[in-house]
Amino acid sequence: MTPDQIAEAAADCGFHPNGHTIQTETSLLLCGTAQDRPALAKAPTDARPFWQQRAQFEIHAYEDLSSAMVSPTLSVRLPALLGSRHDVPLLIVERLNGSPCTNARYPKSPPDPALIHSALTTLDELHHCRFPGRWTDETNYPHHLQSLNLINKTDIEIYARLHTWATRRLSAQLHHGDAHLGNFLRLDDGLAVIDLEFLALRLPHYDTAAMWVLFGDHRSARSVLAEYTSEIPEEQAAFWLAAALYTTREIVSHRRSCNTHERRRRLPRLVTDLSVCLSTLRSLVPRVPRGTNPRCL
Repeated sequence: MTPDQIAEAAADCGFHPNGHTIQTETSLLLCGTAQDRPALAKAPTDARPFWQQRAQFEIHAYEDLSSAMVSPTLSVRLPALLGSRHDVPLLIVERLNGSPCTNARYPKSPPDPALIHSALTTLDELHHCRFPGRWTDETNYPHHLQSLNLINKTDIEIYARLHTWATRRLSAQLHHGDAHLGNFLRLDDGLAVIDLEFLALRLPHYDTAAMWVLFGDHRSARSVLAEYTSEIPEEQAAFWLAAALYTTREIVSHRRSCNTHERRRRLPRLVTDLSVCLSTLRSLVPRVPRGTNPRCL
């Protein structure tokens, strides 16, 4: 969609553009006002069904969260929903007075440990929220991993067995799903979370595992994350299951569009990280009780 098309669609929701735009890889955001508040009107520019579906999902997420935002059940800061149109799809949210913690999905320099702690604390508040919603269940990691066609059959079977073990003992939580530091806004009173296209139910530690992948160029940042890992074997399995899945997705994405020096440079490191994930998962197999058979393939 063009800025004029988005502005025309958003006008029906009381949105008034001010001429400023923000372009991301898959979306276009218009700056303006709605309900006498600073606002952003967001619509996908990628016509592929996946991103159109993600845009619809983000609208549903904000609609379901809107009632929780004014109740004690949700303590994490999110932009308020100001309008939406499912037919476009179009989302209009409050424009918070803050700035992204980073402009890069993969940080170019080591993130401040205090920032990592704040981000993880904010995510933990989201993970422990309990309120109804049309949340997608994304806990079937083996299915998603197998569909990427990168892991051999033996490792898939090991992965599925560990996943069955973990899911029998751990409850699903609401996870952001794409917890890079660019999806946090630094406000005067803390951090806010933005971009909810991938919000879904997942096993514990998924968001921390995603950060582990994205912080791969910075050992010090990964050391901070280690403080948030668990000694409980099932939770260790959940972390490495998530890290393996997230890394595999990143490898597939980088191979599909390896059009920059940074992506070409990063790809070997991601492959190494996946090897570490799978090796660690194999080391956890002896802890799995006998008779634990995969149930998700």
